Amino acid sequence: MAARKPGSRSFVVEARVLARTARSCAALHPPDAVAGPAARRNRLSAVVLLVAGAAAALPGGAFSAEPVRPRVVLISIDGLRADAVTAETAPTLAALAARGAVGTALADLPPVTMTNHASMLTGLSAATHRVYLDTDLPGTIAVPTLFDYAAAAGLRCAFLASKDKLRYFAPPAAVETRVFASDTAGLIDAVLPLLAPDGPDLVFIHLRDPDSAGHADGWLSPAYLAAVARVDDHVARLTAALARDLRPRSEASPAEEPAPDAPGAGPRPSYLVITADHGGEGRTHVLDNAATRRVPWIVVGPDVAAGYAFPGTVRPADTTATVLWLLGVAVPHGLDGRAQTLVKATLDFGPDSAQGSPSAAPRPALAPPCFLVAAPLLAALAGRRRSA
Repeated sequence: MAARKPGSRSFVVEARVLARTARSCAALHPPDAVAGPAARRNRLSAVVLLVAGAAAALPGGAFSAEPVRPRVVLISIDGLRADAVTAETAPTLAALAARGAVGTALADLPPVTMTNHASMLTGLSAATHRVYLDTDLPGTIAVPTLFDYAAAAGLRCAFLASKDKLRYFAPPAAVETRVFASDTAGLIDAVLPLLAPDGPDLVFIHLRDPDSAGHADGWLSPAYLAAVARVDDHVARLTAALARDLRPRSEASPAEEPAPDAPGAGPRPSYLVITADHGGEGRTHVLDNAATRRVPWIVVGPDVAAGYAFPGTVRPADTTATVLWLLGVAVPHGLDGRAQTLVKATLDFGPDSAQGSPSAAPRPALAPPCFLVAAPLLAALAGRRRSA
């Protein structure tokens, strides 16, 4: 949101509202009623100092600016082993890992698509959500999903998946855009228009290519690595579409005019969360071993700590909690997953601070006390103009 320019209609309206409030304050506290000249000068000096401090913290013209809603794009790359993300095979993913916060997630048992997408998209472990069958299931999952929580907070959601069975995790009442297509290139074509500044707040994208190649030719086979490279190209297209919104505010050019109080250089701060449901070995993914269970977990955004490595192992259920936190939505109590709050470079929350707390929500661009501090100054200036 660009700053209001002097002379614009919104600027004039805001100035008039502020002036009316200032005159009301002046009427309640006449300058000559309670103090002599010295006291009045001291009081005016104090007001000037307070307003100067408040003005230094405010972007120009932000008197009525609303907080900019962040966006999260959650990408699940089916069958992507953690050790398949290299600069040679997946340069885009490797660069995003270096640019953002990175860790390794350990897939829930059984390490299959439905079980781990249930964990990823509900914030619950397999023992809690009890989705064990890796097949088409009727209806939608009985427990609340990430999309239910986001929709309840007034956010808009989109769900695009390359396996039809994943519609089990996309409740129609919570997801306004649902696309299911096995062609992942076409799926990316459908995603790109949704990444406009006025697009959905939460976009989930599922890409099946590595899993399909692994089952057909084996994990880490040439065909599998080619599928990983193909998905990497898809992610590059998404990253290019979000380029400004992923960059930190410090990299904005003067012409870009980033939104007031927003961390990014673009009109809408955006975050990428990239992970997978499982890896694989041979032509399957049923074994309880590192090749099957260790998957990447990457978070990129304008205020994410570059190069941060998550200590220990991230759980699939942490994805829901972390995405909600990035969106500014309070993380519900009762989830098995925890919000990985230390991804933020500018915040210093402890590991438990986001659980059940709305404290991570974006702050408004203008807090009411700043407005109240500005009003006495305008009142004083108006009084000087009348007495001149």
